[in-house]
Amino acid sequence: MSDLSTQPDPTRLLGELDLRLPSTGLYDGPDPQAFAPLVAPRAGAGRGACVFDYFRRWQHGETLHLAPGAFGCGGWGRAFFGIQTRPRDGFIDFLWKDEGLRASRALTATWVDDAPTCHSAYGHILIGPLKPELAGYLKTVTFWANPDQLSVLQRGAYHHHRWGERDPVTVPFGSACMDGTISP
Repeated sequence: MSDLSTQPDPTRLLGELDLRLPSTGLYDGPDPQAFAPLVAPRAGAGRGACVFDYFRRWQHGETLHLAPGAFGCGGWGRAFFGIQTRPRDGFIDFLWKDEGLRASRALTATWVDDAPTCHSAYGHILIGPLKPELAGYLKTVTFWANPDQLSVLQRGAYHHHRWGERDPVTVPFGSACMDGTISP
């Protein structure tokens, strides 16, 4: 785990921007019980809802626990646990025809074949309230913001950024899972 003293305190930022909804953390941790209270999708491949169906539960202090046996949608199973819930062509057709992910089937196929995946180090992805004592397992933080607040957050992410360092903003902005890529 990383040194907790390096974790910034967002209290002033959240107050100044008037961010009213609690931020949400995505963790890759070894002990799900440390994140209790927990909620999980039904067990089984592809049996479950989008992770954003748990939004209200995150806001009320619960943490969504995703694991190889219970990961919700097939995209999460593929992205974090390397589990294919449907054949490649069926997955491409779903993303292209049903979800409208890319402009053509060929672009969608290229995306499916080339998009990076983020494999869980511990087999437990946890999404929910920020837990400062578990910051060493934190991978991303989502600030629920309006467009003006989002602009300030994006600009602020570069406040201490040095030229040549990895960009601190790595996910294109958009609603829901956007394009399904999360930088490891």
